[in-house]
Amino acid sequence: MRNLPRPILLIIASYLSQNDLCSFALVARNFVQAGQDTLYQHPIVPPPHKTDREDQTFNFLRTILDNAALAAKVRSIELYPQQEAVEQQQVRHVTIDPAALSRTAPHRLGKLKNSSSLVSEYALTGAILWNLPNLEDLRYEVYCPIDGLMPGLTKFGWFEARAQWPLELMFGAKKKINFVPGLKRLKRLRLTAPHIERRWCELPMLEYLYVGFDSDMEQRSHQSVGKSPIRTMEMECSTWALQEYGFYGPMKDFFKGFDHLTHLTLRIINQTDPSHRIINDDDTDAEDNQTDNLLTYLEHVSSKLKTLRILVHADPRGFHAYFVTWVEPASNWASFTELRHLQIPYGLFLIESVENRTKLRVPESFPPKLERLELTCATIETRFSEFLYAVVDRIAGHAQLKEIHIYVSEAWRHEFFKKPGTVTDWGDAWEKLEAAGVSLVIFEGDREGFTPLYDFSTVRRRAESSSSSDTTDSSSSSSSSSDTTD
Repeated sequence: MRNLPRPILLIIASYLSQNDLCSFALVARNFVQAGQDTLYQHPIVPPPHKTDREDQTFNFLRTILDNAALAAKVRSIELYPQQEAVEQQQVRHVTIDPAALSRTAPHRLGKLKNSSSLVSEYALTGAILWNLPNLEDLRYEVYCPIDGLMPGLTKFGWFEARAQWPLELMFGAKKKINFVPGLKRLKRLRLTAPHIERRWCELPMLEYLYVGFDSDMEQRSHQSVGKSPIRTMEMECSTWALQEYGFYGPMKDFFKGFDHLTHLTLRIINQTDPSHRIINDDDTDAEDNQTDNLLTYLEHVSSKLKTLRILVHADPRGFHAYFVTWVEPASNWASFTELRHLQIPYGLFLIESVENRTKLRVPESFPPKLERLELTCATIETRFSEFLYAVVDRIAGHAQLKEIHIYVSEAWRHEFFKKPGTVTDWGDAWEKLEAAGVSLVIFEGDREGFTPLYDFSTVRRRAESSSSSDTTDSSSSSSSSSDTTD
């Protein structure tokens, strides 16, 4: 193996998984020399659902400690610490102080008895970050083995007492911003860790952040420490956290300092029972909740945003009525002066009224520079045509608007396409949009993806072409008849 030429080693490496190769490199130094330029560009340490997790993380750490040149080549990495305590298990463990670890020879890394795998993996992953000086892209996702719960959207119990440990490993002192070397060059960060920490948003070169958060955000996210260079952010939350802890209250000051944020996506994952409480017109809480408006809490960035997407996944009909008082569609859009692209669920414009009758609410106006409006319609609602007419009345004369995209489920297409394939179903709405030069496209599908169902511009052109063809044929027939008569 030691004398194999580089091309042969690369061929062998192509048949091995990335983690097998990382382990193999420990015993065959030629593998490191031959494959480090490509095989360590995006390591995954360790991948989810593996049983030998501690060994893989430990072996990777030893590899980069043995080879500083290899560590310097790593630009992107995925880390999956496991949220699971294992009592009386002997696992490899390193010192809690990453700075000390960086000065520790690899042979001094030993075992620590009766240590939980979670503690060990957090220590190891933190140590890895301290030894990747040129890291630009990090995915740090807590693996949760509990059935029915999603990563980053979990209820932690015993884990909360140890929540500070990964922060100490990555940031050093709690009250002083002291980023580890492996994060100072970071441009993209994806986190589904158990809590959101405001300091994560202040990495000096960070441009993209994806965070999943739960109840612990209530205690941390209000801390506004300084300015953030982030341009694109995606945030994910469950309806469980919405109901149990509230969501937007802690967000009130979170966006202060986001002077460069232009693209924001909010993903709401439904984990509630459809029979939960509905906000009715006569519900006193509804009036109180009007102050907890998401658009109000975005006021610090509303004048800078160019893209705003609010996505609700797997939502039953009742969820929208609960959520709608927190995203008031009829207010505050005027402050979004630079917004070009708005995607929002149609259900946010519906609210449950007395005797379970649906009340429709349409914004009085839309952002002045809006170019594309996308409406997601995940549930069956026969009043969509009424909503479309109301929207068209408000935006048909919108000078900047170019496109309206409507996303529907396959099961719903027949509810509002009474006569599939024709344009007349939409009546005046289509005529107004056409006159204003606005393209209307309907997509059907599910969370896996959407495909175009109807492009009304194409349908109209086909109809006009068909009509023109019929006229031509009629003229030709008439001419032939005239010639025959002569």
